[in-house]
Amino acid sequence: MKTIFLTTVLATLFSFSNIYAGNSKDKVYSNIETTKYGCTKEYTTVDGTSLEALKKAVFVYDTKNNLKEKTYYKWSSQGWVGTYKYVYEYNSDGSKVANLIFTKWDKNMATWSTKSQHLIHVYDDASGKLLTVKQVQVNNNSSGLIANK
Repeated sequence: MKTIFLTTVLATLFSFSNIYAGNSKDKVYSNIETTKYGCTKEYTTVDGTSLEALKKAVFVYDTKNNLKEKTYYKWSSQGWVGTYKYVYEYNSDGSKVANLIFTKWDKNMATWSTKSQHLIHVYDDASGKLLTVKQVQVNNNSSGLIANK
């Protein structure tokens, strides 16, 4: 009986959250620019009532349509301020992610942090299957390696 009641409550809450999520007043505007070097897709979210800018996401692709970078910003009184970004590096033939670099915005320095998380992807040479992902924290402001997880 408790299971049925709990399932009913969760289903009701889930349905209400879907209704409100579908009625968001925010609007998203997109801009896509294609060059000989690849493609940049920019999505800007604005308040649907006031049209005030809220946040922006920028995706950069290479000519092979590989995602090279995705960067997120929020709007402030100073303009667009970064929140975090991902940089993707691929293996020599461009078919698999070799390194994923995650960096946060440093509010104190008003620039991207010198510390970043690197997710190094290791593949089996024979089959090409992903074997492991190694996480390494790097500080570009000092001697290099900080921690190895």
